[in-house]
Amino acid sequence: MRLPRDLPTAFFLRGIARADWRVVREGRKHTVIERGSITVTVPRHRVLKTGTLRAILEEMGMSVEELMGTEFTAIMDYDASSGVYVVRVPALRGVISEGMTEQEALENVKDAIAEWIAARRALGLPIAEVREYRVKVPV
Repeated sequence: MRLPRDLPTAFFLRGIARADWRVVREGRKHTVIERGSITVTVPRHRVLKTGTLRAILEEMGMSVEELMGTEFTAIMDYDASSGVYVVRVPALRGVISEGMTEQEALENVKDAIAEWIAARRALGLPIAEVREYRVKVPV
């Protein structure tokens, strides 16, 4: 994913909150953020230019995909024998969840995805690269 041009600083700060970064201090010209032992200073410009954003993300050890969020395809089935909705995420091997309602199953799979990504990150493994293919078959 390419770096966005002229990303609003407010959008950036909301995006990093999803990745467990927290604001430590806000000044007139800079905001200081941290996650664990890493501390980064972010300028309080109206927008972050591409070069500035690249430098900040590099210092944070964060990818553009992590900042912008990634959408995954979730496939839901109803299991009549157990009475639950089962959700699988094909792009993330082993991510499966369930719920008594469709909404509960979707909320649960979001948690499962977040935990899967956190575990991969903790082990120093890459996050899956999502690819979607359409295949035609005669019927």
